Amino acid sequence: MILKNLTLILLIGIVIISSCNQSHKQKTIHALKTEIDTSAIHFKSKTLEEAIKISKKRELPIFIYFTADGCRSCVKMDRTVFPDSIVMNFINQNFICAKSHWKRLPSKEGYITKEEMELNSPIDDIMQLYEVNGTPSFVVIDSEGSLLHKKIGFMNPKQLVQFGRDALGDENNYTAIEKKINDGEYSFENVKQYLTSTSEPSSVLERISVSIFGSKKEKVIENYFKTQDESIWSSENNWYIIERYIEDYDSRQFQYLLEHTEEFKENFGSIRVDNKIYHTLAQYEFNGGDIQNLNYPIAELILRKKQLKIQNISDLNLYAEKYNSIYTNYYYLFEYEINNLCWQIYKKSKQDSATIENNTIKKAINWMELVCSHNNEQIEYRDTFEKLQKQLSAFE
Repeated sequence: MILKNLTLILLIGIVIISSCNQSHKQKTIHALKTEIDTSAIHFKSKTLEEAIKISKKRELPIFIYFTADGCRSCVKMDRTVFPDSIVMNFINQNFICAKSHWKRLPSKEGYITKEEMELNSPIDDIMQLYEVNGTPSFVVIDSEGSLLHKKIGFMNPKQLVQFGRDALGDENNYTAIEKKINDGEYSFENVKQYLTSTSEPSSVLERISVSIFGSKKEKVIENYFKTQDESIWSSENNWYIIERYIEDYDSRQFQYLLEHTEEFKENFGSIRVDNKIYHTLAQYEFNGGDIQNLNYPIAELILRKKQLKIQNISDLNLYAEKYNSIYTNYYYLFEYEINNLCWQIYKKSKQDSATIENNTIKKAINWMELVCSHNNEQIEYRDTFEKLQKQLSAFE
């Protein structure tokens, strides 16, 4: 088999793609364009067709890196992972490399335009072909285009080298892991590797199918937890899956988390547990779920924020006063939101200092100090914090 099925559109039989013969597949795979790249990794192939030809000649698999404009994790990969000498030598020696860059066109609008969709459609075709959604993503194929291995999301140097080693072997690549899963081998390592390589549904038809039949990912998780006694659901391995993949409020796993919150917090820290509970409850409430009678601090927080939002507070001083306890106590849940508000406070104080009280700037500095102590990697957070401090000094 030269390639796997072209898309997942056949999921519920709505679309028939009998025209997708082998020649069409070849045309699609050859359409993937990559750029000449001068980084440490030799992303030299202009098209995947060229990479396949080289792959056949040199008898090496093809390593495809999917990146995109505006992808922070991709920038981090480019700056801190690919230049690593061990990574560079390992990838260059063992793979033919292709880099696929999803482009954004200059525009004042935040949404993706029709022109951008058309420009990037060849890349979307290949990502859909190998069932990866989002960037950074990594796919390894053989010289015939058949999938060997894949993974979605940022990897540090050690993880990327291990990914490459797994791709070259026969035991831990995606094809082998999928076979083990299909054979009912639900060990934590098998399930973990499968989940980290499996995308969420991207097309409308895929989402419709999942809503009707459920996804394979959900079934794998369900089958995994059948192998785990509830008494050990708060173990490190089970928390790994609950934290990253359990999104259904009504699931037994999430209900168990609510019932044993203190135990989870003791094992993994309040910040991580609160984050998980907050995002799951917020999504549940957004979709019409009733959290009024949960008698749970995070549920009360969501309802309080919703009530404040309804008030539509336009005065920044009043806004800071109303939100102060929320942002002080739960800064780790609202980093981006806090930074945006603090930047508004800073800009307003620069434009019209009389409209912003010193106490408001002090509150903003306190929030940003907490945010930066929790996440010091974001340059814009540190920038906001420093500018607020300078502004307060100028006032005093």
